[in-house]
Amino acid sequence: MVTRNRLEGRAGRRLRLAVIGTVVGMVVLVGTAVAVDREMTKGRIPSGAFRSDGTVDPNQVPDFVPALGRDGEVVGYVTRQDLGLDDNTGEAQVMAVYGDDLSTVIGHMVAGVGYVPLGTDPASLPTFHIVTSADDGKAPTP
Repeated sequence: MVTRNRLEGRAGRRLRLAVIGTVVGMVVLVGTAVAVDREMTKGRIPSGAFRSDGTVDPNQVPDFVPALGRDGEVVGYVTRQDLGLDDNTGEAQVMAVYGDDLSTVIGHMVAGVGYVPLGTDPASLPTFHIVTSADDGKAPTP
């Protein structure tokens, strides 16, 4: 009799632990789903995000920023993280470009090449010199 109660006690304890573990796991998953399901923002970096010291306030930047093709038209969106604004590391050499749904990768931005659609070899596209306001506008000499 003692053995049976002891086994029932162990089985009951295991069942209670399994139920508690399942409930905790469900709460964690629901909490994660809520965090992931927040609506992602997309759009241009607002002028107020640019600081006088030349840095950008990442808290004012949308989650996704338009990526422009060679013709200056929006081809998709890159993530704020890939721009390196949160850690001031500068932009990545290759950034995924997402479609309007903000989840489908449609190509990549490649340093020195620009937008490269999926299925296109970056080496097949011409390179170009990027001119910024700090440049004198002249291409570098070899």
